[in-house]
Amino acid sequence: QPRSNIFSMFDYLCLLSEGRVMYFGPAADAVTYFAGLNFRCPSQFNPADYFIDLLSVDPRNPVAEAKSRKRIEYFGDKYSESHEVQQLDAAPDDPSDLASLSKFKNSWIHEFLFLLARQWRLITRERVANGARIGQTIFFSILLGLVWLNVGRQDWSDPTVAATEAFNIGGIMFFVSINQAFGGVFGVIFVYPLERAVVLKERASGTYRVSAYLLSKMVAELPRALIQVLFFTSIIYWMIGLRADVAAFFICFYIVLMSQLIAEGLTLTISS
Repeated sequence: QPRSNIFSMFDYLCLLSEGRVMYFGPAADAVTYFAGLNFRCPSQFNPADYFIDLLSVDPRNPVAEAKSRKRIEYFGDKYSESHEVQQLDAAPDDPSDLASLSKFKNSWIHEFLFLLARQWRLITRERVANGARIGQTIFFSILLGLVWLNVGRQDWSDPTVAATEAFNIGGIMFFVSINQAFGGVFGVIFVYPLERAVVLKERASGTYRVSAYLLSKMVAELPRALIQVLFFTSIIYWMIGLRADVAAFFICFYIVLMSQLIAEGLTLTISS
């Protein structure tokens, strides 16, 4: 149990005994509350020690045990009665007001902004992981670029070459999109299970909505995904020799980025 000087620093206090709540409220009011039930804490006595003695079962003998259990039952009943009265007082007079009640204490936008800030701090702390992701992206983009080196630099005016190589270019774009999509999926699979237990606990307690969590996570991940896809597309696009046009490059960049973000979003939605 805490020392008296530490106990005085408590804001709120919850006292439990035999699976029931004996008291829950401001720590400074606990002594007064029990005094109102004719159980006064002696002066110059640590309240924490007093509450432990008061709310513990005394197993020294059957008489003492029965007396302590009766005392605990009395405290539990008193708290339940006062708590039920408070709940009735707080209940809305108009039954139609019940529809406006929500288990969430904050607005959706407040939850979103708070979760976005938290998720951004977590991402910026992962400096080694971020560097490893960029390095991995550059390595695989160069490797794939070498596999399809200059495939796009053909004489497209020749109908035979155009008919043959068009299928190759289509296959390359399909593979690139699938590669980035699976990269997004595995990025969630390897990281999200570490967060899932916390998310489920906070969700069950009504801390925030799942939609706010999912959207904040995706928005926070967006800058990292943009950088990864930009490196990947910039390297592989020009090594393959696709159309040398700014608009065509950004269309390719957009397709690859959307493939990764949609795959990440679907994986997060299913996992949550």
